[in-house]
Amino acid sequence: MVKMKKVVLMLAMVAFFPIAPVAGQEWVPITLDNVQPGISFSHPAFMKYTFPTRHDLFMGSGDGTLYHQASLETNGTYQRFAAFEAGLITLAFERGGPFVYDMNGDGRDDLLVGDASGKVHLLLQQNTGNFLINDSLVEGVEVSNFAKPTVGDLNGDSVPELIVGEGNGSLVVYFNKGTRDSPQWQADRTIFNFPLGRYPVPFAFHPDPNNPDSTVDLIVGTERFGIIYLKNFSDDEKFDFEVIQFSNGGNPFHSLNIGQRKFLAPTLVDFDGDGFYDLVSGMEQGGLIGFRNPGVDFTNIRKERGVFENPLNFILMIALVAMAGAVGVLYYRSRPERGLPLYLMLVHSTGIAPYSFEFGAVEVEDRTLAGGAFVGISSIISEITSGDLSSMDLGDKQILVTKVPFRKDPTSDLLVLLWSTADDPELRKKCKTLGEYVAENFEDVFVLGEITDEFKYKVDGRVEVLFAEHLEKEQK
Repeated sequence: MVKMKKVVLMLAMVAFFPIAPVAGQEWVPITLDNVQPGISFSHPAFMKYTFPTRHDLFMGSGDGTLYHQASLETNGTYQRFAAFEAGLITLAFERGGPFVYDMNGDGRDDLLVGDASGKVHLLLQQNTGNFLINDSLVEGVEVSNFAKPTVGDLNGDSVPELIVGEGNGSLVVYFNKGTRDSPQWQADRTIFNFPLGRYPVPFAFHPDPNNPDSTVDLIVGTERFGIIYLKNFSDDEKFDFEVIQFSNGGNPFHSLNIGQRKFLAPTLVDFDGDGFYDLVSGMEQGGLIGFRNPGVDFTNIRKERGVFENPLNFILMIALVAMAGAVGVLYYRSRPERGLPLYLMLVHSTGIAPYSFEFGAVEVEDRTLAGGAFVGISSIISEITSGDLSSMDLGDKQILVTKVPFRKDPTSDLLVLLWSTADDPELRKKCKTLGEYVAENFEDVFVLGEITDEFKYKVDGRVEVLFAEHLEKEQK
């Protein structure tokens, strides 16, 4: 049965991958000249400040200084900044995370700044160009540590929300239950239930730069997993966000060459006024990396499950469903009453799940297609990855949890999650063997968050070998 099921999956991959929509434009590196050297944990924000048509750099840092550097030259893939202007902002914000937004509606951009203690501060721009701190408008906006704020209307009610990245991996949304002049912020931790890893840095932006009244999407910089794109499909004040995955080219940042850089702090800015957002990101080692947008239109990015838009896809799906149905009938007729593994996931301890394997045509909560990276994992997976569980009872089945430390990073674990109809010592032993093999040979797949053909081929083969004998024994 395992081989028959895999044939269907392989046919599906062959049929859909060549004709799925791909956003594969190449981003062009931008030279960012004279950026303040010698700092760590750089976090950029851009504001039209010194000149009305150019974007000055305001950069948070590990040492607490908020660096201002005026824009001197902008020309496509080249941006040159003046030397650091000491004295404009003298307050210190350790691991500062600035975001530009007009908080009091006076027509002048202000600076929201998060710090390492978890507090969010507000620097209001005066008509003189100076900045004065006024935390009364962000009173009560505070997370446990390493606050990274951004602002945008998430649900289309025309009232902007504060979204704050928290060091433990959460995105906390603050709703204003008061007025703009007298806000009353109410925290909500339930909206973004995505595994982002530690130290997320969100940046809210309008997919259409010419429509500032639209709802916002989010990009999120992470400690180890690059840049994640959260597409907003919310409507009628109901929240609907989807992670645009790496696996099928849907993520517009898929082709960025960010190497092994960690603690990314991304921001979007249209440097040359061509109507397309360019990308600039800070990082742990300081400095900035930048990429010019080749023409990616964020308004055209759709849900990744829209395969039926192509008629050929629809015809192929009908054929595949028929084949899968035949396999399912044979599977259920031979299904044993106990002990059969149904579904397997390999998950990084931060929640990233770049691999899954389905043993049969069954309904499994939180199913993911093999190869899907940065999927939205529900509260079940969140509870497992954040706790110290060895199993979780789901009624007619349970999840067996096996933890294996990685070799290069022993502070994080590989979790082998196996949906099974019984807790079987033999299955646990096989899970441990599989986990040790993957942790030893493919740790980089979980660090980068993107699977390789070698990883998929070899892990599929190892699963087949390990569990085929067990399945055959159970069926007899």
